[in-house]
Amino acid sequence: MANIKDFKNWGNIWYEIGRGIAMAHNLSPEDVKIVGATKGSIIIELVVVAAIATTASRIIISALKVAEKVLDIRKKAEEIRGLRLKNEQLANDIEKEAEEEKKSGIEEITANTVKQLKLKKEGEGDKVKALDTAVKDLVSFIAPITLVREAHHS
Repeated sequence: MANIKDFKNWGNIWYEIGRGIAMAHNLSPEDVKIVGATKGSIIIELVVVAAIATTASRIIISALKVAEKVLDIRKKAEEIRGLRLKNEQLANDIEKEAEEEKKSGIEEITANTVKQLKLKKEGEGDKVKALDTAVKDLVSFIAPITLVREAHHS
């Protein structure tokens, strides 16, 4: 987070994450309470009902697995670029595959969460859509963190 605009964007992202998971449990975003934030970090302390915490934890664990797989695919693309082949297309195709993996991972996480929470796509479509947005935002939030950590360990 470099400036106040980034702070606002992160706030919007975390609103959508909290809103989507809360709605899936028939709760409102106001049921997700912020009790603290640590200066200089991305840690936000939240007070939520156990059901929301359990759902968020499952999504985060699954999102980390997706982020790791996407990272592995992108590393392969960079390795191919490092070979300095005349044909850049192979590396570009692998990058596209990484994006497809991310997309299918998000779809799978959402489908599994919908199933676990016994949501119905018909009649509860707004909850499913909000949950899907929450999953997309969590995966997108986690993926850059994973990339930064991996770069420091390489």
